[in-house]
Amino acid sequence: MQDRVPGHLAAFTLEELHEQGIHPIFWPAFSPDLNPTEAVWNKMKDWIEPYHPDLLAGKQRTYDQLCVVVNKAWEAISPKYLNSLIDSMTERC
Repeated sequence: MQDRVPGHLAAFTLEELHEQGIHPIFWPAFSPDLNPTEAVWNKMKDWIEPYHPDLLAGKQRTYDQLCVVVNKAWEAISPKYLNSLIDSMTERC
């Protein structure tokens, strides 16, 4: 899900998504309530901060290193939490 902010529309970003076989869905700007992915990103950031505080200090990572961190954060998200987000979509809409 993309909301047309400049980083989402950057040629590199769009090319990378295409190479990964990801076809973005464009959503209205400023609609995090319609995008449960925002809640997932926040939860992942909350996991990353204590385990990788050096990222907040601006330590650079390679793409592969960053993928490892993001994958670990994703694995920390419980299916129960994801299901609760899905179940809440009716109320959000």
